[in-house]
Amino acid sequence: ETNIYEYYLDNVSQGKSNDSTHLFSNLLDGREYTLKVAVTDKAGRGALLLINNQHPNCMDRIGV
Repeated sequence: ETNIYEYYLDNVSQGKSNDSTHLFSNLLDGREYTLKVAVTDKAGRGALLLINNQHPNCMDRIGV
């Protein structure tokens, strides 16, 4: 088994996947979005990552 990733755009789930990458499409230039990734490993442990739109190269771990 692998990790399960659930991707969120503005707190709306965009679906679950075994893939650790996701393409968010149809985003508008100049608009801010909240992007989150919930990860669950094969042992059932989870983490939620928030992608900071002020610094898009930074991710904050919200919880484990």
